[in-house]
Amino acid sequence: MPISAFIYSGCLYVDIAIRYHRANATIAWSNPMPGFLRPAPTTTLPETLIDQIAAGAVTLIDIRDAAELARTGQAQGALHIPMMRLPMVADPRHPDHDARLSPDKPVALYCATGARSGMAARLLRQMGYAEVHNIGGLDDWIAAGGPCTR
Repeated sequence: MPISAFIYSGCLYVDIAIRYHRANATIAWSNPMPGFLRPAPTTTLPETLIDQIAAGAVTLIDIRDAAELARTGQAQGALHIPMMRLPMVADPRHPDHDARLSPDKPVALYCATGARSGMAARLLRQMGYAEVHNIGGLDDWIAAGGPCTR
């Protein structure tokens, strides 16, 4: 039974292929587990935060890269902080810190599917941010009626 595995963003993914031979018939079953292609569960429904974000009570962060943002636009009022820069920009002690971010102010994050924003939410909690929400992907925001800009 061939098994292949790889590590992506600290997670182990396994592809198992089982082959069963019987009377010249081959049945193949493969169970690839590409977790990065599946959306992560959201911790907060976007519709519960739309009014708070519009009022400025919650900071909305788009953690997708610039190419994704150029293709699809972004949620209105969202800060664009790519995932790779988030640890620096969110740390109040770092020279690149964005003053619009504060560990005491609620933060909501989104990406394309919710997977990266889930990782970013974990990171911000580890950095001491008190209230962090993963609202999923941009499509979740749009489906909830959140305004977007192109």
